[in-house]
Amino acid sequence: MERSTPVVTKTLPARAWHLGDILVPAAGPARRITLHRLEGAPAHAVVQFAGITGQTHYPLEHTESIERSS
Repeated sequence: MERSTPVVTKTLPARAWHLGDILVPAAGPARRITLHRLEGAPAHAVVQFAGITGQTHYPLEHTESIERSS
């Protein structure tokens, strides 16, 4: 018998996102986070998504819905 890991959806700020989380924006497709780091002054979150070239910068307090395996 297979066990599936429950998925929890929460609204979290960019500073709290993790590798492997799935970002579920209000508009557009869901994307898996493959890189996440904090950098700069003022600090911001640098995020890369699976299948997308380049990185996206978010303010640390920017919130989005995130799906995370619990």
